[in-house]
Amino acid sequence: MLGTIANEIEDTDEDLRLRFSFVLIVLDLEPGSAKEQAYADGMNTDYLKAIESTIGAVRQTAQSATAN
Repeated sequence: MLGTIANEIEDTDEDLRLRFSFVLIVLDLEPGSAKEQAYADGMNTDYLKAIESTIGAVRQTAQSATAN
């Protein structure tokens, strides 16, 4: 598998934003095949969980910073 995963925390004067993106290439799956789609669907679910966890951690850090 080849790929890139990017987590970017963007800070504006009003709020924090998280930009999460990924590009993955599974070398042994035919592009556009049903197997590739099934694999992508599973990865999508896993990455959404990772995003939710990252957002929670960023919010907790931001909340701690404003409390001090």
